Formats: sequence, structure tokens, C-alpha cells
Amino acid sequence: MKSLGLILFSFVLLASCKKEAGSGCISQTTALPAVAAIYKDSIETLFKNNNISPDNKEFLTYNSWTTNDPGTPHTFFQLVTANQLSNGLPIFFSYLDYTFENGVPYNLSGKVYGKANLDTHSSLSLSMLRQLAIIEAINKQGLNPTFKDSCFVAQFGYYDLNRASTTDTTTSYVKAWEVHPAHSQYPQCYIRDDNGSTLYFDSGIRLFYDVNSRKIN
Repeated sequence: MKSLGLILFSFVLLASCKKEAGSGCISQTTALPAVAAIYKDSIETLFKNNNISPDNKEFLTYNSWTTNDPGTPHTFFQLVTANQLSNGLPIFFSYLDYTFENGVPYNLSGKVYGKANLDTHSSLSLSMLRQLAIIEAINKQGLNPTFKDSCFVAQFGYYDLNRASTTDTTTSYVKAWEVHPAHSQYPQCYIRDDNGSTLYFDSGIRLFYDVNSRKIN
């Protein structure tokens, strides 16, 4: 499989970052990760040819490969991953994977979201977000205390409280923030805007099984 798409984790500067006086080292960004520009034409053509609306989507990755399996020889697959938007804001964890076979839709995975009936105004200050993220990372998660000296980046958007449910398919939006150190994607802290509670935390630490020692590192 030949990978063609890479997420640009250095944010595309679609809008300026905003800093708040007295907030400590933290800035707000409205820029979004996006697929490399060289793949946008391929995505636009795929969606146009199949009457799929590109509205309210930010495309993250594009991959293509040709199979040589006996059952499907020389079949050309394309995979497009998008994050959904509402009111111009990201819906966190709203990934959609579109798979195309020889240019025709083959599979769609992910939860399709509708419009969020919420405004685009936030309540928490940047300084409070920084403090909450540090408390979560150091005091609750036990990460290195040097995180308190880091600069942070905050992104405002929507979060579905039912996103992880396998039985409840309804949507329950709240306004939220994603906060992480400016120098690293992790740790990520998702903070609810109305009450400051942590919705989700990802330290970025992954456990791997060592075949030789037969233990988790």
C-alpha cells in the first residue's frame, strides 16, 4: 500500500493566533490540520464525481493503493479521512473515512454529524485553560512537572458527549477546548467550556508488547 497523504501537524495559518494578556504562555488558534495541497484536487474530483458534498469537512489525509489479490486484481483504492465542522468550528473526534474502489464509493465509516445548535462564543479564559491542562497533566495524570513551564496552544470547538457510546447514537454537543503543549501534539487535554471539567485526556504514551521479554514496556 502506497501512502500518499500526511497530516500537516504544523497548523495551516488560516487565521491568526490570539494571546490573552496575563494568561501565561498560551495562545488560541483557529487553524486546522489539513491534507497536503497536492492531494486536494484528487479529493475534490472524487467527491464531485460521486455527488458527495465537501461542505463542513476538513480533509486530513489521502491514501491510494492498487491491490494484486487474485479476487480483486489491479483494483485501485483511495481513502480520504475528514474531520467534520459545524458553524465553522471543529467537532472533535468526528472523523469520517471514505473508501473508493476504482473511483466509486466503497465504504464510509464514522458517525455523520449534523449542525450543532450552539453558539460560537467561549466562556473559559486562556489563563484558566492553561491552569486546568497543567493540573490534569501533572497532578492527576502524574506527568513530568516540567509541563508547567511549557507554552500551550488551545483550539475551540464542539464535543459530542455520546461519541464513545456503542448504544446511544444520538448527539449531545457541548462547547469544548483542545489544549496541548506548543512544542508537541501530546499530552492532549479536552476541557468542557461551561464548567472546566476534563472530557478526555491523552498522554500520548502507548504501551507495546515486547515479544522477547514477554512483558509490556
